[in-house]
Amino acid sequence: MLEGKTLLVRADADSVMGTGHVMRCLALSQAWQSRGGSVSFVKSTADLDARLRSEGFSVYGVSAPAGSLEDADETIRLAREFHASWIVVDGYHFSPEYQRRLRRFEVPLLVIDDVADAREYGADLLLNQNHYACLKMYSHRSNHTRVLLGARYVLLRSAFLKFRDWKRSTPKVASRVLVTLGGADPANVTLRVIETLSLKRWPPLEVVVVAGASNPHTELLQLACVQAGPRFQLKTQVTDMPALMAWADLAISAGGTTCWELAFMGLPNGIIILADNQRLVGEVLDRDNVSVNLGWHSAVTEERLVQMLGPLIEDADGRRAMSENGRALVDGEGCDRTLQVLMEAFERCA
Repeated sequence: MLEGKTLLVRADADSVMGTGHVMRCLALSQAWQSRGGSVSFVKSTADLDARLRSEGFSVYGVSAPAGSLEDADETIRLAREFHASWIVVDGYHFSPEYQRRLRRFEVPLLVIDDVADAREYGADLLLNQNHYACLKMYSHRSNHTRVLLGARYVLLRSAFLKFRDWKRSTPKVASRVLVTLGGADPANVTLRVIETLSLKRWPPLEVVVVAGASNPHTELLQLACVQAGPRFQLKTQVTDMPALMAWADLAISAGGTTCWELAFMGLPNGIIILADNQRLVGEVLDRDNVSVNLGWHSAVTEERLVQMLGPLIEDADGRRAMSENGRALVDGEGCDRTLQVLMEAFERCA
């Protein structure tokens, strides 16, 4: 269906901005590739390059400052070289001016957004996969801009999709805990969580801690897990997150794209807010009983974790309800729905 069609993706990941932008683009790219298309990533950082190449995607760098008009010009040059059929941009540093420059190339532009804080949106297609996304947030979009909003468009990587018909069992007491605080975690909140979970105030817990590819604290985290005892493991370079989510009874997560993966997997979780753009995610998922909002990271103390997660560990009915709510929210069809819209553009031009 997409033979001879190239998707060009402009997204970045590093220890500051995190990896979610690249990972959700990876999900869309996997779906594009599965239908016969090719994918090229354009990045200003080297984070996740090996992962992208392992998927069969081409990866190219830009030398200009990220988000500059010179960056846009380099991206256009590569799009022209690869005869791109669509350009995808995902990141907070791509301004309205950047988007306008890309549209001069006259190739359809998809912008993936979270926060609706740009002065204007002029892309052909605008996607916000957050549960709370609504048209009112994008009243300043161009007349030609089509929007895809809400959890119907959550972009899940292909490894998750084999769990579409999987049924989670809910033990009486949650004993397996997954800790995954994003690809970077520059404030090293993960260390505080490890130290808290290692206290003897909890029932016996088996804890797996995932340090993302851009996490600069892995040595400290490894030491903390060793000190916590043999029931604590640190994992890095994880490529099968769905298996870990299926293993766990409970997760502690940041408020980024992982939240939607946890919802799809029906894994009850507590959300620690690591950045301002995650606040609304935590509030809405807590409101809808999909997650427990643990609050802003600097306020997440030992006492708060024990107070909010302790009862949930022993509340099987509560965890079962959260699991069912998450599965109802994210159905795993987001990439297919998005691709259908992208392919409709080809049909209109045929």
